[in-house]
Amino acid sequence: MAETAGTRSLRALEIIEAVARARRPMAVSELTEALDLPRPTAHRLITLLIDEGFLLRQIGSRKLVVGPRMLRIGMSAMTQEDDRGARRAILQEVADETGETVNLSMPDGDKMVYVERVETDWPLRLQFAIGSRVPLHCTAAGKLYLSQLSQHARKSLIRAMPLKRHTPNTITDPIALEAAVAAIGKTRFGLDDEELLQGMVAAAVPVTDPAGTMIAAVAVQAPVARFAMNDLRQFEPLLRKASIRLASVLLPEERETASKAAG
Repeated sequence: MAETAGTRSLRALEIIEAVARARRPMAVSELTEALDLPRPTAHRLITLLIDEGFLLRQIGSRKLVVGPRMLRIGMSAMTQEDDRGARRAILQEVADETGETVNLSMPDGDKMVYVERVETDWPLRLQFAIGSRVPLHCTAAGKLYLSQLSQHARKSLIRAMPLKRHTPNTITDPIALEAAVAAIGKTRFGLDDEELLQGMVAAAVPVTDPAGTMIAAVAVQAPVARFAMNDLRQFEPLLRKASIRLASVLLPEERETASKAAG
């Protein structure tokens, strides 16, 4: 059957969907086999999708990951869908119990993007709008995300991204950052010790899919005038309970499983 513009568009969408569903870098050979695509067709469509920003080559491996344009589409859907009320309600409960600002963020290249936030009522607070992008190397959620990558991917990303100093506590040495991130990987509990903004600390836990892959992070932020960094550890159980509930909202398959269990 002759290839038409419609067929090419459908096949391109299938490639994007396969990479997004994998939630890990995919090799071209994996895509050709999974989608039964001729290699020339796959290479042509992948090149187009990379040029248009829907896919990216992973640093150091050439495997494919979701690109910034696709992430922006996903972000738009996340902030407009009906489930936003449920996400916000979960974060609001955590904010009410901690008395501090709580946020939900997702990775986007070398940044974390806020997809939902509930601000504290205190006059002294950290304010970021939904859609704001913050660095990986100096935020609790960002370092947590780095800790969940493979050693090769983590090292490549740390070496490639700018380690800008934001405060005296910002880690700007790649080796020191890798060590800090490796320690976080053992506990899956990220901490920000005044590394993005002086006077502000934060703690984060991952929101994961059924395979344990991090898809987002839920974090609490507070000024050191109210909490020292280690004081935030008391909120770990609360954050982990919230992350489980958020996973059931963010992932349709988790929501369906929870519904069946409730029935």
